[in-house]
Amino acid sequence: MIPGGSVSETHSCLVRGRGAGIHSAFVFAHFGGPRSQQQQNQFFVLHLQKTWVGAKQHELQVNSMQLLYYQAPMSSGMLLVAVPFFEPLFGEGGLFSPWSVSALLMVLLSGVIAFMVNLSIYWIIGNTSPVTYNMFGHFKFCITLFGGYVLFKDPLSFNQGLGMLCTLFGILAYTHFKLSEQEGIKSKLVQRP
Repeated sequence: MIPGGSVSETHSCLVRGRGAGIHSAFVFAHFGGPRSQQQQNQFFVLHLQKTWVGAKQHELQVNSMQLLYYQAPMSSGMLLVAVPFFEPLFGEGGLFSPWSVSALLMVLLSGVIAFMVNLSIYWIIGNTSPVTYNMFGHFKFCITLFGGYVLFKDPLSFNQGLGMLCTLFGILAYTHFKLSEQEGIKSKLVQRP
C-alpha cells in the first residue's frame, strides 16, 4: 500500500502501473497542487517525459511501437538498479520471498497494462501533439477519480466533482477548437484550384 494512501488508491496504482501519475491525479483533484517536494518532482518528470517523447518521436522519425521498443530496455535497466534501494529484497513482502499466484497475476497484469499505457502515450503524441496527450491525461484522471467513486466507494467531494466538470468542459472546448481548426484547413485546401 502507498504510505498514507487508501486501499483503492493503492489498487489503482498497481493496476495502472503508473503510480506517480495516478497519485498526482488524486493530489490535483483536491485543488491543492503537489503537497510535497517529491510530488512536485513526480509532476515535473511526468510532464518532461511527455515533451521528450514527442520530440524524440519526431526527431527519429519512428512510430510508437519502435520508440517503445528502444525505450523499454533502458527503463527496465534503470528500474533494475533502483528497485533494491526502495523495495525489500527478503522477508515478508520482499522481492525474493514466496509470492501467491494472485500476486503474480496482478504483477503480470500491471506490467501488461503499463505496456499498453506507454504504447498509447507514444501513439497519441506521435499522431497528435503533446498538448492533445495532456488533454487525454486529464480525461484519464477524471475517469480514475470517477472509477474510484463507483468501484471502490471512495468519497467524492464537491471540489473534486467541480474539478472534474471544469476539466471535462475544458476538454470539450479544446476538442471543439481543434476540430474547427482542422475543418478550416480542409476548407482552404478544397477552395484552392
